[in-house]
Amino acid sequence: MSEAEHRFGGAWTERKLQAVSYYLAFYTTALKGREDASYRFSLWYIDAFAGSGERTEAAEIGGLLDGRPIEQVEIQLDGSAKRAMAVQPPFKHLVFIENDGPRFRALCALREVDDRVRCIQGDANVILPEIFNGPEWRLRPGQTGKGTQRGVVFLDPYGMQVRWETLKALADTRRVDVWFLFPLEAVGRQLAHNLSAVDHWKQAKLDAVFGGPEWRDELYAQESGAGLFGDAPVDKSRKVTSREIEAYFAKKLEGIFSYVSPPLPLGEGARQQFSLFLLVANDSHAAVNLARNAMRDVVKQHALAASRRKSGL
Repeated sequence: MSEAEHRFGGAWTERKLQAVSYYLAFYTTALKGREDASYRFSLWYIDAFAGSGERTEAAEIGGLLDGRPIEQVEIQLDGSAKRAMAVQPPFKHLVFIENDGPRFRALCALREVDDRVRCIQGDANVILPEIFNGPEWRLRPGQTGKGTQRGVVFLDPYGMQVRWETLKALADTRRVDVWFLFPLEAVGRQLAHNLSAVDHWKQAKLDAVFGGPEWRDELYAQESGAGLFGDAPVDKSRKVTSREIEAYFAKKLEGIFSYVSPPLPLGEGARQQFSLFLLVANDSHAAVNLARNAMRDVVKQHALAASRRKSGL
């Protein structure tokens, strides 16, 4: 296996990529405008954790219908970056961000086949604000409204890397839609049953994810009882389930974005590891309705795929 080889996920990864890919085509079709229009949007796709552009997945081939023994093989599939390159109508700009060195070097090969591609190595939490505060997204002197730049940002972290301040910066653009894979299971693991068991490093990580220390009071309740001398509380215990953590985070998102979709649950089998949200920063009715209509289709497709898995089809 090469250093750049990107192994992750399984069937749920494909469902995630299908949902985002569907939306990208829906989005560019809606925003491309007429061919003879004098006013057009400059459409951007920004993949904040782009990986190598491909992913490796184990697959089973053979069997009775193929007339050969069943065997396990590894196949190369297009990742989110390559899928975005193939979207029609196309995006004008494709920005791929990756922090890992070998993966970034593999990703850069995509620039050789598509001059729309720009590859940036580094921390997405630092790079994303730089892009949206940069000259290409800054309104020109005398320009009013939101300008002509519009985009979709895909936040598909490997864990709890995305900081709340990054989500806030994206919401403040008022011009982008965001697909965010919230690491529900990873966050739940950090939230131990007793608050005293959440060490300083984990608390700092949770502060970054939730945007402050309030979660200590909102997700934990004071245990009954008192200290040895009756003058100090024993501890705080977690008062929320995994589903309630998801709802708590969704409510926080609703405070900064104009639209927050119902989350798509993703994970292995019946185990939910992630919550996939579609977020809209633009406060226009057209932008919100576009996302809501597209998400309705995505949810239907997701439900159909889930029923097929359960029935074995």
